[in-house]
Amino acid sequence: MPDCPTRADIDALRPALAVAAQACLDDWQQDKDGLDEVLGAGGACQEIASAMATVLCEAGVEDVAEVYTEFDGGHVFLMARLAEGAFRVDIPPQAYETGAGYVWRKREGVTLSADDVVLHRVEPAMDREEFGRRYCEGWSEPEAEPELAW
Repeated sequence: MPDCPTRADIDALRPALAVAAQACLDDWQQDKDGLDEVLGAGGACQEIASAMATVLCEAGVEDVAEVYTEFDGGHVFLMARLAEGAFRVDIPPQAYETGAGYVWRKREGVTLSADDVVLHRVEPAMDREEFGRRYCEGWSEPEAEPELAW
């Protein structure tokens, strides 16, 4: 058995990931000016990523990192270490919102499904330390076991 879940394990979680993301969208209430009490004019991607991370962690995926990018209009998604490699776990923002940067509007009537959850292998298999160095902000190497002098 691998030291971490497989892509097939995560494929089986797609419905649960979509349900968690949908709950975030259902909670996202914008007024006529596009403002939300919590999110302001921003989008819901960080809330969705956090909710999906909870689903993954509860299912035994130990190595999950939230990643923020500027290059695609400002977006938060997950990276997960699986047996086959490092995978992007995401629901693309165009599925549930419109806008760019820090100004987003919720798409009315959106219902997410398992098909909206994207799993994309970004890198080949790696150990936990390498995953941490690449994707976890503030990662530090585990301390080495002290040598025992007998």
